[in-house]
Amino acid sequence: QANVGGGFVYTPTNGTVLPAGNYTLNVSFSPNDPTNYVITNASVSLTVKAAPLLVKAEDQSRLYGETNPVFTVKYTGFVNGETNGVLSSQPVAVTAATTNSIPGGYPITVSGAAATNYSITHSNGVLTVTADPPVITQQPTNLVVIATSNAVFTVNNGGTLPYAYQWYFNQTNVLSGSTNATLTLTNAQPVNVGDYTVVVTNIIGSVTSSVATLMVLVPPAFTQQPTNTTVN
Repeated sequence: QANVGGGFVYTPTNGTVLPAGNYTLNVSFSPNDPTNYVITNASVSLTVKAAPLLVKAEDQSRLYGETNPVFTVKYTGFVNGETNGVLSSQPVAVTAATTNSIPGGYPITVSGAAATNYSITHSNGVLTVTADPPVITQQPTNLVVIATSNAVFTVNNGGTLPYAYQWYFNQTNVLSGSTNATLTLTNAQPVNVGDYTVVVTNIIGSVTSSVATLMVLVPPAFTQQPTNTTVN
């Protein structure tokens, strides 16, 4: 401000947005009356600090067994209408979780963002791996078969893949090798009569089916054939 008429010239120009760094601002005053007044110059030092910028990995979730989603980041702190296009290096978000990682929370680590005019802080996110427990949607049903025919029990279920199956006879007897959704008893005999159940297991838990009972019908058979007889 001057107490006589005249004009100011600023270097850099008044209103210039300066990058982060150290500067000397200069001003020159030219009086309207150069006879009685002289041109006056002044300067001042200015430090422009980098603006704080937060780069945050956004939280994500997925089911166990699926591939990881595309990780995204959120920016807080851009000024003057700027976007991530001003970054000299873009951030990268990664996680150690793989397709087979058990359900739980895994850090999404973000790093690498850089820009001259910003002081950047990176903030990690969380990848949540979830799983649905197995649920039986169709129970095995009771069967009545004729001896020597096949008896087939089947269970249908939902939940997060993969599944493991184990069939049992009379609740506690493990049927070795019976590890599928379908149990087939070939050449059924009376010794096979009883109760059958199946336990379905996945990464998060297990469920036991209701009891299905097998009844084997034995057709009548002669234990002694009639013999010829002669009477007088």
